[in-house]
Amino acid sequence: MTYEKKRVLITVKTYPTPSKKSNETVCTAGITENGEWIRLYPIPYRYLNGEQQFRIFDWIEVAVAKRDLTKDHRPESYSLERETIQVLNHLDSQKDIAKRFALIQPLIKSSHEEVVEEHAAKGISLAVICPQEMQGLSFEETDAEWSSEQITYMNQISFFETQEEVAALKKVPYRIYCRFRCNNPECKGHKLLLTSWEYNWTLIKLLEQYPDDHEKAKLELQDRWMKNFQEDRVGCLFLGTVYSNDRFHTFIAIGHCSFPKYVLQSGEQLSLF
Repeated sequence: MTYEKKRVLITVKTYPTPSKKSNETVCTAGITENGEWIRLYPIPYRYLNGEQQFRIFDWIEVAVAKRDLTKDHRPESYSLERETIQVLNHLDSQKDIAKRFALIQPLIKSSHEEVVEEHAAKGISLAVICPQEMQGLSFEETDAEWSSEQITYMNQISFFETQEEVAALKKVPYRIYCRFRCNNPECKGHKLLLTSWEYNWTLIKLLEQYPDDHEKAKLELQDRWMKNFQEDRVGCLFLGTVYSNDRFHTFIAIGHCSFPKYVLQSGEQLSLF
């Protein structure tokens, strides 16, 4: 396997899940300096050294290699050498908002339907869309604790045992879904699983804040979510596929971003960094 250095703007970081091979792993995706999607997998994020723990909209440099097609045939998927991760700089949510949009804008698809069509035709498995109407969040109760098998994965001995002790991974007792309509006039509406780290972790904290009122916690999370899609903003969803029935074909919402509308109208010429 031949590795090469790439610079990547991180746009997606999902909530960790137990992994048989890596204790736990995070689905991570971003945009290369050439403006192409890339998926970095697997990354046991919480076990990385502190200076390697990148944030959303960090530029990083990392050595990557195309993943074995027999394990993952999605064209954007790359393995990485974890020890080579280097955080370069961060695109700030205020002063660098126009730079963020300039990098994402060329990749925006018109609708979920267009994404599915391109997936069928070209195999794409990462995309970004700007829904015409965000309708809100819904929740599906799930197990409050990890299964015994998942606990075994997280407790297994690995090279990470030499690192600092990492707090136990908390289980989210709900699946979060976002509901929206696309710009496509034939769109009948969509309901996609939302796996972003930010919103799943926030739900955990809200449930701890309101242990006897889960409805209040869920309503507060929805209020925060909907602020990204107000009339004066353009809210975007990052979409990615998950493994199902021997094919990577089911799209879920793996992250989001939001821009004030004036950024779209600025026409400012910007450098990548």
